[in-house]
Amino acid sequence: VSNEVMGGMSFLAFDASNNPHISYEGNRWLKYAWKSNGAWHTEKIDSAWGSPIQATYTGLAIDESGYAHISYNREYTMNWGNLRYATGLPEAGIEIESNRLHGELIRIYPSVAIYQRELQIEYVLEKEANVNVSIYNIAGQKVNEVVSENKPLGRYKNYWRTESTGSGVYFCCLRVDGKFAAVKRIVILN
Repeated sequence: VSNEVMGGMSFLAFDASNNPHISYEGNRWLKYAWKSNGAWHTEKIDSAWGSPIQATYTGLAIDESGYAHISYNREYTMNWGNLRYATGLPEAGIEIESNRLHGELIRIYPSVAIYQRELQIEYVLEKEANVNVSIYNIAGQKVNEVVSENKPLGRYKNYWRTESTGSGVYFCCLRVDGKFAAVKRIVILN
């Protein structure tokens, strides 16, 4: 597949094993799906803003190493200022090139549906590990456990719904194999 080909609302490419890979707009997200070992896998790549809200003009190529390369626009009409690029190995997670973690282990930001009072928590595991992401209040009391399980290496996204959380300062703590790895401060205003 040529790296210079652009699709419309969806694009299809095949890897070296003839497994299909698709980039497409779905429910206000740019999504990426691939078939591996007879099963389909899907990942949300980026929220799509615009009027109407869509991720359009997506292009997709799979290189010799199996990395997916996705180009897309965040608006319904072609606008070079909103053209973006995402890349990565399907099994390890696709990252937006212009929005990488830049060496950080954890990043927190509002999800696309801000009205749902939901924060997206994104973190990276550099090896298989037992991961725990928990939210604490200013007094050090745990108010929510977002995830606690063993995971393979890769990039992950989890969500913390905050609609029943009072105003205040909170801390999101990432522990890997029981050891402190990173913390982020969160301020919630109702």
